[in-house]
Amino acid sequence: MYLCFAMMFYGGFLVSKLNGIKKEALWLTYGKKCAYTGNPIEFSDVTVDHIIPKSRFNNDLKREYSLPDNFKVDGIENLLPVSEYHNKQKGNVLFDKGAILYFLNIARKNIDKYNEIYNNLLKNYKRRDNFEILRSFLKSEPTGSEIAELRKLLQSISSDTVNLSGELRFADSIITDVSKSDIDTLLNSPVLPRGEELELINEQGDRITVKTCMEYTNANAEGYYASNNWGIKFSGLFERQFTILNGLKNAKPPKISYMENIGLFSLDKLPAAFYPVIGEEDYSSYSSYADAVNKGVFKIQSLGKHEIAINCGSDCGDDTYFHREGHTLIEMFRSDITGDGVEDMMIMGHYSSGGSLSFSYATVITYNPETCMFVRCY
Repeated sequence: MYLCFAMMFYGGFLVSKLNGIKKEALWLTYGKKCAYTGNPIEFSDVTVDHIIPKSRFNNDLKREYSLPDNFKVDGIENLLPVSEYHNKQKGNVLFDKGAILYFLNIARKNIDKYNEIYNNLLKNYKRRDNFEILRSFLKSEPTGSEIAELRKLLQSISSDTVNLSGELRFADSIITDVSKSDIDTLLNSPVLPRGEELELINEQGDRITVKTCMEYTNANAEGYYASNNWGIKFSGLFERQFTILNGLKNAKPPKISYMENIGLFSLDKLPAAFYPVIGEEDYSSYSSYADAVNKGVFKIQSLGKHEIAINCGSDCGDDTYFHREGHTLIEMFRSDITGDGVEDMMIMGHYSSGGSLSFSYATVITYNPETCMFVRCY
């Protein structure tokens, strides 16, 4: 009975949630930016706009714009993620024909990308809801045989697949949940877009190119490294993907957690020393991110449940300076990654100097209840 109910819920996924996933998929498809202005927007500010307003759509317009027979005014081919402000400004205005065709072409080119992201999100949301349903049944009083079957199902799903709070981007895919059986395949998948390769060099001047995380890791072990800012930027991407995937491979359910009500949003528990040190700057004298913010050295650009973005500068009166250098941290997943039974957090970081230097990385942190601070594991 319980499994039947769970499967019925699976098939009858709420329309409101589907609409929310549709909006999130559009937002991710266009790089978390407003399609009309190109400016970054928070998900809370995203609205879905019809390029051709529904109130203006008719057969005459369809013929005038030579739209295909299968064109749908509510289809992805006619939808864009737009900030709430610009959506209200546009209203039901019909752009001139050139602009309409331009945006319809953009939407059409992004259909495949959208479908991939949407399907990944849908799979994640369905799995999460089933987790909650199954867990609620385990807390109730089903029969012995039912609870044994439910436990087996829940453990098999939970142990094999990890839902990521952020994204892992590869050349031909965006990964938001990872099955342990897929990790080796991902480690040997091309990382950079358009089949690009990363060139590395060693002390003898020998050069090689790599495409996958495993190729990069093996080359790095043999003494090859990136020799310019472009190479440093993308070598960090290879290292980041490898660290996250390797962490997923080692991940186990924790026996104890000290992080039930805290996260990256707990700025008073994040050591300022987590901020990358470039050149002579050193933030270790500040007790935490919150301390550095209060003293005008760090400036919060965005703060969410799983992600923070910080700008920094020595002169707190110069906003332009603050916008030049930035550090973003994203929580990817929580698990016992180090094997000590305590819950850890895998985080993905990105640093930009505001100039040509930028790099990505991943690291594992955990919470020390004695110091009431996060500490870096590796």
